[in-house]
Amino acid sequence: MHRKRNRNIALVLIGAGIFLLADNHWSFLTVVALFLLLMGVHKVRSDSERKGYVLMAIGLLLLVGGICR
Repeated sequence: MHRKRNRNIALVLIGAGIFLLADNHWSFLTVVALFLLLMGVHKVRSDSERKGYVLMAIGLLLLVGGICR
């Protein structure tokens, strides 16, 4: 089960990278979204899984919202 969760996290990060490469969009919002994604991965790996998943979800929403604008 732990291996499946790591695979899902990797897929989320790969998807975020594809969004960045496809649109070539680097703004303050993108940097904040990537920071939240990385903090979420760190939280999931270290101590608080729930907080980690919340941070990753917020980061993805910011990333997708910033690209669609």
